[in-house]
Amino acid sequence: MKLLIAIPSKGRPYKCKTYKWLSKCNLPANVDYRFIVEPQERIYYEQSIGKEKLLTLKENDKGYAYAIDEGHKYAKENSYDIIWQMDDDVLAFIDKRAKAKHTSEVFEKIVVDLIDAFKHDDKLGIVRFLSQRAFYFIKNELKRFVYKNQGGWGNFLIRTKCYAMEQGWKTHSDTMQHIKVWEQGYYTKTYGLAGINAEVYTNEGGYQMLNRKHLTEETLKYLKKDYPLMEWQESNNTLGYDIKTDMYRPKKEKL
Repeated sequence: MKLLIAIPSKGRPYKCKTYKWLSKCNLPANVDYRFIVEPQERIYYEQSIGKEKLLTLKENDKGYAYAIDEGHKYAKENSYDIIWQMDDDVLAFIDKRAKAKHTSEVFEKIVVDLIDAFKHDDKLGIVRFLSQRAFYFIKNELKRFVYKNQGGWGNFLIRTKCYAMEQGWKTHSDTMQHIKVWEQGYYTKTYGLAGINAEVYTNEGGYQMLNRKHLTEETLKYLKKDYPLMEWQESNNTLGYDIKTDMYRPKKEKL
């Protein structure tokens, strides 16, 4: 199976945390990565990352969902079976040793392990990760997967044939991809052998440069046509708001 790591990036040509460790990884021949960048910024990313690992969008300022959709089109055209949607501000992947300095080594093992998991489980649609803090509570269980059908965010792997995208998803495309996977009869699992440390909404640049609150309002209006119970909710996340989607999720199971 082939895996593409797709990393939309905006406003961070010289502050792309993910590239610092990913570029040091020794990846197998069936795994590759692309940073997805806007045409107005390509010249700057060429200086920091180089031309080979860039996928350039056709338009500027259309948001994360548009960027990752182009990544999926590239994956389909090049016969990738799995796509890893990854943020550009990932600081580290942490295993039971809880040391960021092992990130490249840990990631190399994760890639091989998860390709094997998808290969041997036809109903596995998505693999998501725990945050570094949440991972500390389960790291000694030493299980490949610790939850089934847990809600998703940001960084996850999805089987290419399960992927869905609609133009009305200006934000929350990651959440909606999980829901669509469940609707297709697949399940999601949470990885238990490593956690992720990402600089969520605090690194300079990124898609928060756009008016995310307005885009979320537009997305909710669009979603309510097919998911009338979804609603706006205040949240303790960094943004302070979210779309409530719990009523469309299956029950989470501890494995």
